[in-house]
Amino acid sequence: MGKIQKKELVEYLNSYLRIAEIRDSSLNGLVVDNEKEEIEKIGVAVDGSLDAISEAKDKKVDFLIVHHGFYWGRPLYIDLWLKRRLKALFDSDMALYAAHLPLDIHPEVGNNYGALRILGFEAIEPFGDYHGIPIGVKFRVKGGIKSMNELIEYISEKLFSPKDVWNFGKSEVDYGVYCSGGCLSLLDQVKRAGIDLFITGETSHAYYNSAREMECNVILLGHYRSETVGVKLLGRHLGEKFGLDYVFVGEDTGL
Repeated sequence: MGKIQKKELVEYLNSYLRIAEIRDSSLNGLVVDNEKEEIEKIGVAVDGSLDAISEAKDKKVDFLIVHHGFYWGRPLYIDLWLKRRLKALFDSDMALYAAHLPLDIHPEVGNNYGALRILGFEAIEPFGDYHGIPIGVKFRVKGGIKSMNELIEYISEKLFSPKDVWNFGKSEVDYGVYCSGGCLSLLDQVKRAGIDLFITGETSHAYYNSAREMECNVILLGHYRSETVGVKLLGRHLGEKFGLDYVFVGEDTGL
């Protein structure tokens, strides 16, 4: 496999993912640097957890790209748990790069658009205001699929078996909104737009009764699982573009 200068890789990722343009509470971009100037093997993971870092170390990863990094809107006290993560990175001389919202919404390798392409659903337009950023995608259900039961069966076959389904709306749906991760806060926007199906990741008791009273169908894929899509697509993209070896690491939280 090939090699790439770390500086070139970081510059490419920053530009390709529009890191500087997208407002986010996550510290995105190169979060932890390493001594190596050349990168041979990339790891991709949903979480920058100790398990993911340790597995990446075992697999000789030079540069780990994660969806959930370390820093979320404030400086962090380096407690024992963060110290262990950083030590694992330093001991293996591994860089850590984070991409949160920039990866969720990316039109090619993003969690949302990527999943819709896997499902063969037509992406119509960005949807959902989150601090001024449309973080979801309005889509049209694939022709031939009408009932919710058919839709759930199809999604289970092509993507993931849902963790939960709230069958509170119409039995037949044509349009929906897809937003990976924890996006149930968009539920009100979905229903106000006259859309009867919302596919997202993480469940929340706080929105159950609202969805029922709004008569909105909700398919919950799991936060972790729904966000494996983007990092895997990004790893494949980098592998093909630069001839780099890449590997997916990390443990499914089941949530």
